[in-house]
Amino acid sequence: MPEGPTGLLAGAGRYPVALLREARRSGLALPAVALEGATLPAVAHLASACAWLPVGQVERAAEFLRAAGARSVVLAGGVKRRSAVSWPRPDRAALSLLAPAILGGDDHLLRGLATLLERLHLEVVGPGDLAAPMLPSRGRVAGPGLDAHRADARAAWDAAMRLGSKDRGQAAVAL
Repeated sequence: MPEGPTGLLAGAGRYPVALLREARRSGLALPAVALEGATLPAVAHLASACAWLPVGQVERAAEFLRAAGARSVVLAGGVKRRSAVSWPRPDRAALSLLAPAILGGDDHLLRGLATLLERLHLEVVGPGDLAAPMLPSRGRVAGPGLDAHRADARAAWDAAMRLGSKDRGQAAVAL
């Protein structure tokens, strides 16, 4: 994590809640922006400060997080594509993300959002230290070693890379 406090841009699902719980266990106070109609209410109870904003209010989100002392931000949780395309009140900054989202898919939208947040003086960082306790240790966790399934693993990797390059998925399984 970079120097200074980190904030959270919390989308849907339990992942933002889990990150906030881990932050609390580690003694970190994270301010959060919760997305109206998407984010679970538990985010507001676990964050050190919370602002509920409609999807598309990127400038307001950045202002809130900076005012709460954040110098960086973690993006966690989903936002349905339909929500991104039908933002009720996108600000000027968010409008610049709409064309890439429609034309280029989720990857273009996320890269554009990261670039925009950095222009608004928030470094976008991965969950790193926050998520570390939730991740398995390195190495094999269960089942046979990779050598027994190296060809399957390669096929799944290649398929995932092809899907990802077309913004059609994030994982693949080969049997």
